Amino acid sequence: MSTMDIQYAIKHSITERLIRLLCMAVCLFPVQSVFAGDDSGFDFLRSEIGARPAAMAGTAAASIADLNGLSGNPASLAGLHERIAAFTYVRHVFDFQAGSAGYSQPLTSTGRIGIGIHYMNYGEFKWRDILGQETGSSVPSDWVLSAAFADSLSRRFRYGLAVKYIRSTIAEYESDAVAFSLGAIVTIPSQNLHIGMGVFNAGRCLHPFLDVRERLPLSYRVGFSKQLAHLPLLLQFDLIHFQVPGGASFGNLYWALGGEFTLSEHVFMRWGYQSRGREQQDDLGNNRYAGISFGIGMHSRAFSLDAGINQFGMLGTVSQFSITKSF
Repeated sequence: MSTMDIQYAIKHSITERLIRLLCMAVCLFPVQSVFAGDDSGFDFLRSEIGARPAAMAGTAAASIADLNGLSGNPASLAGLHERIAAFTYVRHVFDFQAGSAGYSQPLTSTGRIGIGIHYMNYGEFKWRDILGQETGSSVPSDWVLSAAFADSLSRRFRYGLAVKYIRSTIAEYESDAVAFSLGAIVTIPSQNLHIGMGVFNAGRCLHPFLDVRERLPLSYRVGFSKQLAHLPLLLQFDLIHFQVPGGASFGNLYWALGGEFTLSEHVFMRWGYQSRGREQQDDLGNNRYAGISFGIGMHSRAFSLDAGINQFGMLGTVSQFSITKSF
């Protein structure tokens, strides 16, 4: 058997196992949701990372050639062809601050790897005793370190796996966890269509803050990305299920729609809407812009600058700014 035959057999075996894992996960997640416990944590993992996906309502299931796959669908890293680094700053609601940094490069033999870190700082909290006397202060924070591998088996199929180590601190208390995300993207070249799916943030808490092990915000996504034939518009759509402990199987099903309009070779306008915005309105129907997102991107051969804004209704507005460098 030749070397090419061996490589093909290995790739075929990997593909078959990945498809089986994805199918099992999609079939089993309603059962897992019903029998989940009552504890949840590490909710910062739900946040969209990266100005481009944020501006498009977080639609990331079928996004290709995107370093943000370190937090979204890791299969999207397989569409990259060069070494690439990206930095994102997030101006969050209240006085929260967040940011991320990532890097990816191809391997010598096959596939490519990526590493990244994402953090969130919740500002200074002052602690007081029962008499109201200040006893100190602390800055609660979360961070996650990610490592990913992605590869293309052909023009039609990409897959990826990301492994994460997560750590949270509140005053003298600490908690950590491990998680993984598994994704795949199928391409139909004749239709300029990409179909993506994945399981995100599946894992467990290693050491709880006190005695209760928080469950990770497990989610499932399936979606598509379609470049329109007669209009310079890219459409992306995601169907998202967040597992909420103790909740109904399909009671936490949301959808998101995003678009990217090409104004010129180097300038892009983006917009989006996520149905979770309905939950961020008050009882009087105010904050009707909740769930809406928009942004702009300016790309050159070596650099990309992106900005995204998300409306969260009563919670406020989140702005993200990303810079990407290709080598």
